[in-house]
Amino acid sequence: MILQGTSCGTRRSVGAPAASHAGAQVAVPRKRSSQCVLQGRNSPASQAMVPTLIKPVKPVPAAPLELCLMSLAGEELVAVPDARADWLYQDVANALATKLPLQEGKGQMYKFVCGEDVLKPGVPLSEYGLGENGRSELTALVITHDSLLKLEQEGKPMLKAAHQALERLSKRAFAELRAFKTPAPLALSTVQAVYSVLSRPKIHSDIGWEEAISVLRDHQALMKQFQAFEYMQNPGEIMQRLSKFVEQPDFYPEYVRRCSMACEAMCLWCRAVYACAKLAVEAESVWL
Repeated sequence: MILQGTSCGTRRSVGAPAASHAGAQVAVPRKRSSQCVLQGRNSPASQAMVPTLIKPVKPVPAAPLELCLMSLAGEELVAVPDARADWLYQDVANALATKLPLQEGKGQMYKFVCGEDVLKPGVPLSEYGLGENGRSELTALVITHDSLLKLEQEGKPMLKAAHQALERLSKRAFAELRAFKTPAPLALSTVQAVYSVLSRPKIHSDIGWEEAISVLRDHQALMKQFQAFEYMQNPGEIMQRLSKFVEQPDFYPEYVRRCSMACEAMCLWCRAVYACAKLAVEAESVWL
């Protein structure tokens, strides 16, 4: 195998004699190269300077983790043998909810403590050093908060109504919206707001109509994004992205519906997500 690198001006042979063919010495170039060429023993000398194509490496699956959720008293609440180091807060909460579900309408949520750290939404378990030894423990608590209670009673019902409004829409409603060449200002604002939170462009960037409607092209994927959107992850950023839209005096479904039925439902969704994110920000003392 021939190895050529930037730190040497000549090539050297590893595990094989100097290359020669039909008794003729093969000249070794002295020109430095920034490429690293790996060549097998049976490769023709004429191909020695051709870089070998390297297949992309498949991502390594997250390390398996045997997770135990403990009470403050040190009692085991739930054992999760099939956890992974890339799990987020919501994955742990879902695992605990199968055994110890929260009471609806009580403003409750789980709080997980690892040593002196509190698990925050969007941060994988590996960032807390969990999974390094294959088995880890978290202390689980159920807490209440006024903002969480308001989220249960006001925010989530708003979001549920928005999802129902979106589900009632046909693909044709979105196709008609995409067909607009010169959209009304409220239609433009609505699609820009959806694009801003789902596609996450640079904050305060100038989003044109053609760029904004790209989020509407795949109807099935769009519906899944609406349903799966997690407002508890980076709620402050979500508020920042939506504030300039929801603060407009006419950014309300009853006004937006004059432009498009699809815009009406998406406006309702944007306002609901903003309300939930705002309440989540108010409840962030939970993570302190």
